[in-house]
Amino acid sequence: MNSDLLKTPKKLWILVVVLVILYLLTQYLANYNLQTREPFDAILFGIDVYGFLLTGFVLGLLLGVLIAFIPFRQKSFAEKFNITFPLLTAIVLLLWIVFLGYFGYLVHVRGDEMRPLRKYDDIQISKSLDCSSVQNGKFQLDDILIERQAERQIQINTKTGERTKFFVEWINGCEYILKRQTGEGEKLRVKITSVNPESYSCYVISGDDLDKYARFYTIIRVQPKE
Repeated sequence: MNSDLLKTPKKLWILVVVLVILYLLTQYLANYNLQTREPFDAILFGIDVYGFLLTGFVLGLLLGVLIAFIPFRQKSFAEKFNITFPLLTAIVLLLWIVFLGYFGYLVHVRGDEMRPLRKYDDIQISKSLDCSSVQNGKFQLDDILIERQAERQIQINTKTGERTKFFVEWINGCEYILKRQTGEGEKLRVKITSVNPESYSCYVISGDDLDKYARFYTIIRVQPKE
């Protein structure tokens, strides 16, 4: 930043206002899905903005006070605080905007699904869910091609060509255990929670500890070539 800017509280507060406006725009785009045209939730938007401002200004205040206590060129606490408060507030807001922007990139550009952590044993499978259509077939997860035939599964790394064979033990219609046929490595336990024509979603843990936090995946169906 320009040294004159760092010495002028008014300019620093103008920077804070610019960052708040940038945040409002970023948050609006994050809340409004342009593809599905979901309605804009003004209440949720207001809560997010309030939390952002409260966090930014409180952290800026606390950090500004702490930094202002550091001796510097015989300046008084008030002189230093007039600079450190808006400066640290601007830095906190900027970091928060960068985090939100990266989160938006993961969700809207890369298509990653952000979900709260859930323990495997707490995940419930709907009684009406029919998983029979994904007990056999070809599927894709990133660079892994999955070929499943009831109690057998082959996973092929499409980049390296490496093939790994598994036994599939179905616990019920929508939950199964994967074990390597070679006996090496931990077994995987999988709960399927949703199925649609293009994909299915599931939660996965390794080992037998059902109290573990599960990883969430969306597995894409590989449609047969016509």
